Amino acid sequence: MEQLLEKVRRHRVKIDGNVCTVIVTTLVLEGWQRKLDPGYNVMETLQTLLLRADWAKSFAYTIESLMAP
Repeated sequence: MEQLLEKVRRHRVKIDGNVCTVIVTTLVLEGWQRKLDPGYNVMETLQTLLLRADWAKSFAYTIESLMAP
């Protein structure tokens, strides 16, 4: 995430404020999590959840309904 934000800054890409808030909040929470339990990798857990077919399908449906006119 830090690398992504660095590239966004370097190339002056504009990102919606809501997306930035989610990214920064995720970084802060990950930092707290690492201090509480350095052996646990929250990003691996998130990746596992995001790759589950049923969750991804539900998420895609939610996004489509939000984007509908």
